[in-house]
Amino acid sequence: MSWKFSCERTGETPLPPEYSFSQAFNDLDPKTNSFYILQNGDDYLQCGGSKEKCTVELREYLSNGSFEHYVFYDPAGSDEPAHIPMSKGGVHRQKKHCLNHLTAIKLFECYFNGEQWPSGLSREDITDQFKGVRRPEDAPQQRVPLAVSLPPRPPSFQVYCDSVNPMPDDLLLKLNLPQSREMRRSPRKTEYIGGVEWTWSPWHLRSDSYYLNPRRSLWLLWNPWWDDNDWNSAHKWSLCGYGPRKGVDAKTAAIYLLLDVWKAEARRGLRHYHYMSKPGLLSYEEISEIARIVWRDDS
Repeated sequence: MSWKFSCERTGETPLPPEYSFSQAFNDLDPKTNSFYILQNGDDYLQCGGSKEKCTVELREYLSNGSFEHYVFYDPAGSDEPAHIPMSKGGVHRQKKHCLNHLTAIKLFECYFNGEQWPSGLSREDITDQFKGVRRPEDAPQQRVPLAVSLPPRPPSFQVYCDSVNPMPDDLLLKLNLPQSREMRRSPRKTEYIGGVEWTWSPWHLRSDSYYLNPRRSLWLLWNPWWDDNDWNSAHKWSLCGYGPRKGVDAKTAAIYLLLDVWKAEARRGLRHYHYMSKPGLLSYEEISEIARIVWRDDS
């Protein structure tokens, strides 16, 4: 058996007995650390949500390459719809599927130790909900990129990654941007740079589409995403990073904004994307070269 334990915040996490599931799930948080995955080869058990309300799901692959996907539930629970918030939106289940972190810990311990599932819980087969979901290795074949050289970085082009150095309030005010650094509509004069996707698990997918936006004296990098938790405006644009415009053309700005934003996320545990969805201002080769620099040692 090949076991691997990982979480959203730090990526791969030590397995018991070095690090217990009780210790790990104490940090389950819907905003910053909203999922844990325990893999056994291709099969896995996953938990997503918060300590008070989470879903635990099991996927098992069959010898013919197909899979079966189950969600654990309380037979005495309600069929009433329920939303389980996670950092990138969340999942829609039923109230009977909403467990707490103590139950999740027990399920993970049983799975890891090869024990029977806890009494009082049942499994519901929801395989049909995941028709068309791909494993990373099943993604469309990515063509081998040709070697390209990126333009030199302008000495004056310093990138500020919003996740590390949030834009100051006075600059937000000057640029007429909300303090949340999220816009409910597309900024004006954006240019599509390119998109990439991560497919960690069926309900934890990440699809980024990057846009370059000239705004006064700055270049801004935006990533639109879908917020399942906001019924008023589900489509939002998040600020990823920014840098000065003076003496820097659009393509060069796009390259080094994306490179520095990815580097900041890589330091927090983000691994190489699984595949590229669509190039734009930057070519397939340019995006691949940026990724190669960021994740030099990523297999």
